[in-house]
Amino acid sequence: MAIEVAVVVFEFNEDGTYASSVTVESETKTVNGTWKLDGTSLSMLLEDSEEWDAAEITLGEGQLVIANEEETLVFKRAE
Repeated sequence: MAIEVAVVVFEFNEDGTYASSVTVESETKTVNGTWKLDGTSLSMLLEDSEEWDAAEITLGEGQLVIANEEETLVFKRAE
């Protein structure tokens, strides 16, 4: 049984833009977009999209949790 490991990096910039990259087996895919935060509600718009994706976030203990109706993602801070 093989386990695939993915490295996901989100970079949220102060100007409201972000870059997200996913690396699996030394192949990286990067997407860019716009983000906004209202309290704990994070909205993200991909560069070529017209529809905002919304999720609730929590940040603490060295991790970021992004949850919407479909899934919950937990990211640990890189050292």
